Amino acid sequence: MVSTFTACFTKRLTERLRGQGWTYGVSCQAHMDRDLGFLQITTSVQADRTMDAIEAIEAEIVALSSAAPITQDEFASVHDAQVLGLVNMWTTNNEVLNSLLHEDAMGHPEGYAADLERRLCAITVDQVNEIAPMFGDPGKYVWVAAGDRKHLSAGRFVMVDRDGLPV
Repeated sequence: MVSTFTACFTKRLTERLRGQGWTYGVSCQAHMDRDLGFLQITTSVQADRTMDAIEAIEAEIVALSSAAPITQDEFASVHDAQVLGLVNMWTTNNEVLNSLLHEDAMGHPEGYAADLERRLCAITVDQVNEIAPMFGDPGKYVWVAAGDRKHLSAGRFVMVDRDGLPV
């Protein structure tokens, strides 16, 4: 369900930032283990639009849990692609091994991957929107922006050098 959420969110962010002409694309991934996880959003934007892009991303994060949840159309296009893409998940020995290792690391029962299609098909847009508040407070995010500091809001970021030391 989290992967469906992040895929819908990626699509929305890409449309918004690319529509502004600020980027070619956005990547959004949820990294989860048994006890903890984090959301990683990655993009490259025009230097003079860095703050605009961060503010747009923040606005979309907040909107997902309130004013603009994922729509049925957004959900359907991503959900269908995920279901159809399952056939490609285990095409090599390495992919099968990684799937089994992931199953074990996450504490999933044996055969978890074999039942994935059924579980994925059962997910609804309402279920995906229920988890949106988990990601909905950009004030708790750690923002990392690399680039020309003249395009970053003073006081919003801690400036560091290439060794990670404050400047």
